Amino acid sequence: GISYTPMVCKDKCVPFGGSRATLKIGEEAANCWKATMGDVMLTNSNPNIKQEDNQKILTLASVDVAEGTVTVNLSKSQIGDPFTLKLEPMMAAEVASLNRPVKFTSVKDNSGAHGGHLIIYHTPHVAQLLEGVEVRAFGQSGILGRYPIHFHHSQNVDGSIIRKNVV
Repeated sequence: GISYTPMVCKDKCVPFGGSRATLKIGEEAANCWKATMGDVMLTNSNPNIKQEDNQKILTLASVDVAEGTVTVNLSKSQIGDPFTLKLEPMMAAEVASLNRPVKFTSVKDNSGAHGGHLIIYHTPHVAQLLEGVEVRAFGQSGILGRYPIHFHHSQNVDGSIIRKNVV
């Protein structure tokens, strides 16, 4: 059978219209998020909603693992009535935690001098943001241009931010 990610609105995403909304995301996702709290991004594929309203950053107010739900605080800009997995399996609104730890780890070789290489490749005049990630065993000793984090042929990247990372 088809297996769906637990990071979608499974059955209900209600009540939209008040100051909070309950999103049913499943026990697995709720259990994962209970320790992180913070912000989530809700994306909506409902074609009846304006394009600019299809992604919203919302703050978690509470997590109920037993019910498999999260409650989010709503701001003035709400996201309407998102599709659920039950209603529209192929277009269910996706919910992503923005506070989960992100780690990049390279496989170590015998010498310890040859690690991974995170490259931001050919993105001229596009501001990039790399914040709050952990990068382990990256960089390639003695090889020019094989730094742990590398902007390659990106020309002017004014506005790019690389901060609060562990390398």
